[in-house]
Amino acid sequence: MRPVTLNAGFTTGDFNALMARRPFSVPFAEAITIRMAYQQWQGYNLFLTSNQYDFTVPACDGTGNTTYISNDIGIDKGSLKFKATSGQSGSGNDPTSAIEVDQQSMMLTPNLNSAVPSTIAGVPFLVAVRQRAFDGAVVQRDRWFFDPDILTPTGLPTPVGGMPMFYGYASSIDQLGRTQVLHKVKSALVMLDIQMPRNLFQPNCTYTVYSGSCGAVKSSFAQSGTVGTGPSASVIPWSGGVPGSIPFANGEIFMESGPAVNQTRTIRAYDGTNIYLTYPFTTAPLAGDTFKAYPGCNRADPLASGSVSDCIYFSRQSSFRATPRVPQAEMGL
Repeated sequence: MRPVTLNAGFTTGDFNALMARRPFSVPFAEAITIRMAYQQWQGYNLFLTSNQYDFTVPACDGTGNTTYISNDIGIDKGSLKFKATSGQSGSGNDPTSAIEVDQQSMMLTPNLNSAVPSTIAGVPFLVAVRQRAFDGAVVQRDRWFFDPDILTPTGLPTPVGGMPMFYGYASSIDQLGRTQVLHKVKSALVMLDIQMPRNLFQPNCTYTVYSGSCGAVKSSFAQSGTVGTGPSASVIPWSGGVPGSIPFANGEIFMESGPAVNQTRTIRAYDGTNIYLTYPFTTAPLAGDTFKAYPGCNRADPLASGSVSDCIYFSRQSSFRATPRVPQAEMGL
């Protein structure tokens, strides 16, 4: 049985009596918690509900009283589809066990209140989603049950108890339009859904720059800049960098102001005059807009003769992890 979280003033007996009503006419509401973890969105949380009004209850994950907001970002109940797996491969006739991940689909519609548009950390909701705000986010879906015979001071049914329905990580975005976003949430089993062995024999470093294993602190290498004259969505004029000494290729640019504010893009190249982006901004920046440019890393061997490894720039040679000197397979013939 799922664990039950009780609202203040109610007992387990009260909840069981509520559930025992027949015919079942107890109103309930979905409570969605989204905890973001990607870069500038880290630490920002959303608390949403499918209910028609806000309500405050003890969170089912034990983090204390939480107010779930209605009429801001809508949750389409018809999209709340749960796919459970049996753990068997193929059609089920094959007894071989397999790791299959349970998943939940969820449709979110922002800006239900046109007077107060939906945002994430000040960024329009759908723009933030496109900028990867949900990458690595933890999503919890709880269901709260209300007693229509016990009214709050405002004349609304009182929440009695709630239980967790699904917990997982934000996964792929299936639809992203002008008004809605449909994304999948996969259970923690997705952490096991990786290629094995985890560490492969390869000449380039297995770590990603600025990751915990790499050890380079991203904020320490940020380069502040101002957009020059005649920018476009994919070419940003900038003469403030030093090509060659700072490896901007494979790095990132984050816009701090202007029409493209809060957007992040990968840097394809920098020649001392222009930053060339791998993928253009949705809106071209303007001259005078400010940004942060972060160097990238080619993950090459820093110990090789005449090495051009960017690892040297970050002074992380001790963190380099690869097998560049493993003989090629053809050498064994």
